Amino acid sequence: MFYVIHALDKPGQAQTRLDNYADHKSYFSNANIKTVVSGPLLDDDDETMIGSFFPDRGRAQKGCHRVQCQ
Repeated sequence: MFYVIHALDKPGQAQTRLDNYADHKSYFSNANIKTVVSGPLLDDDDETMIGSFFPDRGRAQKGCHRVQCQ
């Protein structure tokens, strides 16, 4: 079973995302999930990263359909 992780950044956090991008990629390359594909979600300008999207091959927590972080 696949789970889709759709994570939106808080508004105005593009620079924070860029500052932490290498650590973000490193974390997910070593995380206990098997992503099929992954990539950033882009704003309407098709350049500014505003979140992440990636399907996971079933290692996400069972029963977790939606998580909202504040």
